[in-house]
Amino acid sequence: MANYLCHQMLPYPLLLLKLARMAKASGLVRAHVKIHGKVQNVGFRFHTHRKAAAAGLTGWIRNANDTQVEIMFEGDKKKIEECIESCRRGPLFSKVEKIEVDWQKPTGEFKFFEVR
Repeated sequence: MANYLCHQMLPYPLLLLKLARMAKASGLVRAHVKIHGKVQNVGFRFHTHRKAAAAGLTGWIRNANDTQVEIMFEGDKKKIEECIESCRRGPLFSKVEKIEVDWQKPTGEFKFFEVR
């Protein structure tokens, strides 16, 4: 029994490699998104939080400067794309001028989606 347990315990770098392969196979991704325009003081962060949490995504959203909101999504690529499209429309009084998306490998560091 002890031999079986030792065989299953992987060194940390191999564990990370195995997790990365599992994430790739399952379609999990990470997207670092920057939204430019009238996206502050219009409920944009809470609108996005509601959509991302409902989609089962993890990560965060925060104000970056006077005309920008920054988002880190992790989860299913299709659901992230749907949330980005929802961001494009935004809440009622927002006006999105530009969206930048940087697709990355997921890290699994988040447990839920939060407003920062």
